[in-house]
Parts: sequence; C-alpha cells; structure tokens
Amino acid sequence: MTRFVFESDIPSWSSPAVLSSRLDRWVSAGLDTVMLQVDDGHGATWDTFGWSPDARVTPGALKIAVDAIHARGLSVVACVSLAIFSDFYSHYPALKLSNFRFPYYNFWSAEFRAKRLQMLVDLASACDLDGIALDYLRTGREALSDEVAAELVLTGWLREVRAAISPGVPILSVNHSSYAVAGKEGVNLSALAGSGLIDGAVLFNYERVFPAAHVPALAAPIWALIGNYDWTNNQAVIRPGLSVAHIWRRVQREISPDGIGVYLANLFTEEQATAVRNTQRAVRSL
Repeated sequence: MTRFVFESDIPSWSSPAVLSSRLDRWVSAGLDTVMLQVDDGHGATWDTFGWSPDARVTPGALKIAVDAIHARGLSVVACVSLAIFSDFYSHYPALKLSNFRFPYYNFWSAEFRAKRLQMLVDLASACDLDGIALDYLRTGREALSDEVAAELVLTGWLREVRAAISPGVPILSVNHSSYAVAGKEGVNLSALAGSGLIDGAVLFNYERVFPAAHVPALAAPIWALIGNYDWTNNQAVIRPGLSVAHIWRRVQREISPDGIGVYLANLFTEEQATAVRNTQRAVRSL
C-alpha cells in the first residue's frame, strides 16, 4: 500500500532547508511517496511555453526538490491544480468560464486545453517524476445546450495527454470523494480508468469519517487522502496524532484502498508522524 503526504506549501518546499526538515518527518512516519503540488493556481514552477510561471519560485527549484525527495528514497507525484481560477493570482482571465458563479477555467476552450496539455508535456520532461496528479479534473459545470457534453470534453483532452506523455509516467485524477459517485461535471472515474486514460484516482475527504460509499470499484488503484486538521473559526486546528491514526486505521479497515495519504504536509507534526508510524506497525502485525 502506498503511504503518502500531500505537500502543497508553495514556495516553502522550494527551500532546501524547509524540505529537508519535512522529509525527516515523512521518513520517520514510514511514508514512501510525496504528492508535491507544483501548480496551485499561481502558475508553473517549471520551464514551460504552455503557461505563465509562478513568480514565487526560482527556476530549477522543482528539479532540486524532486531530486532531494528521491535521495531519501521516496517517490514523487507532481500535482497540478488543473482548472481552478482565482481573480487574485491566476493567469489568462480570458480563458475562464463566463457567467458562472464559481471561478473556473473553461474546458470548452481549445486554447485552454492546448495550454494545459503543453504545460503537462513540459512538466513530464522537466524532472524525473513517478507520476502526475491532475487536481480539479472536472469541468466545473455541466455543458450548456450548444456545448459538447462535459464527459466528452474531459475524455478527449485526456486522450491527448495520454498520447503525449510517456506511459511510464502514471496519470492520476484528484477530486473530492463525492465526485466518484455523483457523476457530475464530466467526472466518470470508471470510464476513465477502464479506458486507460487515468492510471489511478486520488479521492480526498478531510472529515473524520471517510465515506466508504464514495469509493467505487475501479480497474485502477485508489488512494484515499485524509485530513490532519479541522477548520474551526476560519483557522486550521491541528488534530492530535491519535486522532489522525484512528482515521488512518478506519480508512484502511473499511475501504482497503491502494494508498492512504495525509493532508496537509506543513501541519504534519512529530506527534502525528509517530502515531502514523505506530499505526502502520500495528496494522501490519495483524
């Protein structure tokens, strides 16, 4: 079973000292994979002609980080925040959905799809990755009457991605667990996995009980991403290590996923690391 952490703290991971300290904790917890957020909406942290850069990260920082993680024996899955849009930091405002209540890029735009395809091709060649995860792999809304169905838009684009990126680089979808059963905004994980367009699905749910009913039977690995904090009064309140370990055990017992991960890396404490390590030892001894 894959044991991973979601590291979304840009630009902190681009600091070797910060990354080294966090790596110590991840290794001590018995984790074997880092899901590294390489674009959280601010832009690309690698050289690409397909998208504008994230000005917070210096050139070459991503390769340095990936090499440092590999040097500690962990795999790296690069995560791209694919289609979410923010008026405060996103690029290409002309490519966002118009007349839509949520900020989202427009998957029905051929220019958007081409830009995102190119940036992923450049990402795959920028450093030695063990996989690419596509966060927000959905259209944000359903198709209008004169538009191609949302599922067909996603499927067609993913075929281009799959053809352009080496089969040796797995492609994972990332969505809230509810999208696995709702079939909304073009998301059909069974069809995507069955046709080989995705090599696995990361389902996140940060509640204390991960709903087993949200986990489908796929012809591909499923990674469950659990939370290590509660959002209270507009503040992140770190959960005790024993609470995180309890959620981990429950997910493993009730869902039996191919992987379990913890979010958020910058809130992953020594106490949580110890509890997760001990939980894994206890489960393996049964």
